[in-house]
Amino acid sequence: MPSQINFLKFLSPPEKNPETGKMERNYCPVKETIIIVKRGELIAGSFNKSIVGSASGGLVHIIWKECGPKVCADFLSNSQLLIN
Repeated sequence: MPSQINFLKFLSPPEKNPETGKMERNYCPVKETIIIVKRGELIAGSFNKSIVGSASGGLVHIIWKECGPKVCADFLSNSQLLIN
C-alpha cells in the first residue's frame, strides 16, 4: 500500500452508550468495527470488499485520488488481499 495513504473507516454505525444515552463510536479495534491505516500500514481491522472496493470512500478510490492512476494500478496488480 502506498506510504502516503491514511485511512479511517467505521464498519458499523455509532452505538448508544448506556451510561450517557448518547450515540458514540466504538474505537476498540478488538471488535474490528474500525479500519485504521497510517502511512500505508494497517494498524487495526481487516479488509473486506466494502473497504477495498472502488466505490466512493473505498481504499481503491482513495489511492486513485491521493496517488494517481499508476500507483492505484500497481496497488491492484501487486496486492495479495483476501477479500471476504
